[in-house]
Amino acid sequence: MAVFVVLLVLHVSGWVVLITVTVVALRRRRARSRARTPAAAGCPDHPRSRGDTATSAVSGP
Repeated sequence: MAVFVVLLVLHVSGWVVLITVTVVALRRRRARSRARTPAAAGCPDHPRSRGDTATSAVSGP
C-alpha cells in the first residue's frame, strides 16, 4: 500500500511540474511576441521592422 501511495504522489507531482513548465514557456513566448509586435507592425521606417539599425539614425522620418 505504501508503494502505491509513493507512486501516486510521484505521478501527480510529475504532472504538476509538466503543466507548470508548459504554462511558463507559453507565457514567456507570448510576452516576447507581444513586445516584438509594435515594431513589426509599425511604420516601414522603423529600424527593427526594416531589419537594419546602422542607417536608422541617418534616414529621415
